[in-house]
Amino acid sequence: MSYTYLELNKGSGQVWVTESTAATAKALGSTNAGLHPRLVVDTTKLVNGTYGLKIDAVGKNGKTTEKKVSFTVDNPPALSFGAPSSGATVSGTVAGSVDRAGAGLQAYDLRVDSAGLQHVYQPTAGTFTFRLDTSTSSDGVHTLLATATNTSGEKTTVTEKITVKNAS
Repeated sequence: MSYTYLELNKGSGQVWVTESTAATAKALGSTNAGLHPRLVVDTTKLVNGTYGLKIDAVGKNGKTTEKKVSFTVDNPPALSFGAPSSGATVSGTVAGSVDRAGAGLQAYDLRVDSAGLQHVYQPTAGTFTFRLDTSTSSDGVHTLLATATNTSGEKTTVTEKITVKNAS
């Protein structure tokens, strides 16, 4: 058996995406040959939402059949520090940035050790900049911690260590 046509769509009334135009979501391990054809989809490359998958298959006897299934993609938010770099030694007022991505961001928090530095309700995706005044921190290693939560309640947390060394 092999599949002859594959369609993937998002939501109701959306345009169907065929296998040839959905190549970015099709992952390694997909095969269209033998007794057990397999489609592997990398859902991290898809926008969150409900999708439909339709497969038209042809058996050895030439008979065709169509199968439709639906599934939901709900990727957690993505976070990464842009600056300062992990392991950096800093002093004075330091510019920093956190890159946020993902659909349905509900909240964003940035902390230095356990002290809150910034909180944003319903943030937008993109690069968020901040300033860190190291004069309020003791010399030594400190942890920057960023957390993003989406509307599904999924959380992503990233941390990095920096060393504060204020002039004496």
